[in-house]
Amino acid sequence: MPLFILDTDHVSLFQRAHPVVHEHVLALPFGSVVTTIVTVEEQLRGRIRIGTYDLRIAAIVLTNEGVLVTGNARDFSQVPGLKFEDWSVG
Repeated sequence: MPLFILDTDHVSLFQRAHPVVHEHVLALPFGSVVTTIVTVEEQLRGRIRIGTYDLRIAAIVLTNEGVLVTGNARDFSQVPGLKFEDWSVG
Protein backbone atom coordinates (compact mmCIF):
# COMPACT_ATOMS: atom_id res chain seq x y z
CA MET A 1 0.00 0.00 0.00
CA PRO A 2 1.40 3.42 -0.89
CA LEU A 3 2.02 6.12 1.65
CA PHE A 4 -0.44 9.00 1.15
CA ILE A 5 1.02 12.38 2.14
CA LEU A 6 -1.52 15.16 2.63
CA ASP A 7 -0.66 18.64 1.38
CA THR A 8 -1.83 21.67 3.37
CA ASP A 9 -5.04 22.10 1.38
CA HIS A 10 -6.18 18.54 2.12
CA VAL A 11 -5.26 18.77 5.81
CA SER A 12 -7.49 21.84 5.97
CA LEU A 13 -10.28 20.00 4.16
CA PHE A 14 -9.96 17.09 6.58
CA GLN A 15 -10.11 19.47 9.55
CA ARG A 16 -13.32 20.94 8.12
CA ALA A 17 -14.77 17.42 7.67
CA HIS A 18 -14.94 17.53 3.87
CA PRO A 19 -17.01 14.39 3.16
CA VAL A 20 -14.90 12.92 0.34
CA VAL A 21 -11.55 13.66 1.98
CA HIS A 22 -12.81 12.34 5.33
CA GLU A 23 -14.02 9.14 3.67
CA HIS A 24 -10.64 8.54 2.01
CA VAL A 25 -8.61 9.17 5.15
CA LEU A 26 -10.80 7.05 7.41
CA ALA A 27 -10.91 4.15 4.94
CA LEU A 28 -7.13 3.70 4.92
CA PRO A 29 -5.08 1.80 7.51
CA PHE A 30 -3.55 3.79 10.37
CA GLY A 31 -0.13 5.08 9.37
CA SER A 32 -0.74 5.09 5.62
CA VAL A 33 -1.91 8.74 5.63
CA VAL A 34 0.63 11.27 6.87
CA THR A 35 1.67 14.88 6.38
CA THR A 36 4.99 16.73 6.28
CA ILE A 37 6.61 19.12 8.71
CA VAL A 38 6.25 21.76 5.97
CA THR A 39 2.46 21.37 6.13
CA VAL A 40 2.53 21.55 9.93
CA GLU A 41 4.49 24.81 9.72
CA GLU A 42 2.06 26.21 7.14
CA GLN A 43 -0.86 25.29 9.41
CA LEU A 44 0.74 27.07 12.37
CA ARG A 45 2.04 30.16 10.57
CA GLY A 46 -0.34 30.45 7.63
CA ARG A 47 0.11 29.45 4.02
CA ILE A 48 3.08 31.06 2.35
CA ARG A 49 2.98 30.66 -1.43
CA ILE A 50 6.64 30.08 -2.06
CA GLY A 51 7.66 27.44 -4.58
CA THR A 52 10.45 26.11 -2.39
CA TYR A 53 7.90 24.85 0.15
CA ASP A 54 6.10 22.91 -2.57
CA LEU A 55 9.44 21.55 -3.78
CA ARG A 56 10.29 20.40 -0.26
CA ILE A 57 6.96 18.61 -0.01
CA ALA A 58 7.54 17.01 -3.43
CA ALA A 59 11.02 15.89 -2.37
CA ILE A 60 9.64 14.26 0.78
CA VAL A 61 6.97 12.43 -1.23
CA LEU A 62 9.46 11.24 -3.87
CA THR A 63 11.95 10.09 -1.22
CA ASN A 64 9.25 8.04 0.49
CA GLU A 65 7.85 6.76 -2.82
CA GLY A 66 4.49 8.12 -1.70
CA VAL A 67 1.45 9.70 -3.26
CA LEU A 68 0.86 13.39 -2.59
CA VAL A 69 -2.76 14.26 -1.89
CA THR A 70 -3.29 17.84 -3.06
CA GLY A 71 -5.59 20.09 -5.00
CA ASN A 72 -2.57 21.90 -6.43
CA ALA A 73 -2.10 19.92 -9.65
CA ARG A 74 -0.93 23.03 -11.50
CA ASP A 75 2.31 23.32 -9.49
CA PHE A 76 2.95 19.69 -8.60
CA SER A 77 2.42 18.40 -12.16
CA GLN A 78 5.73 20.09 -13.01
CA VAL A 79 7.68 17.69 -10.77
CA PRO A 80 8.87 14.69 -12.80
CA GLY A 81 7.88 11.33 -11.34
CA LEU A 82 5.66 12.76 -8.62
CA LYS A 83 2.45 10.82 -8.06
CA PHE A 84 -0.46 12.86 -6.76
CA GLU A 85 -4.21 12.63 -6.26
CA ASP A 86 -6.96 15.12 -5.43
CA TRP A 87 -9.37 13.65 -2.89
CA SER A 88 -11.52 16.77 -2.75
CA VAL A 89 -13.33 15.78 -5.93
CA GLY A 90 -15.73 12.84 -6.15
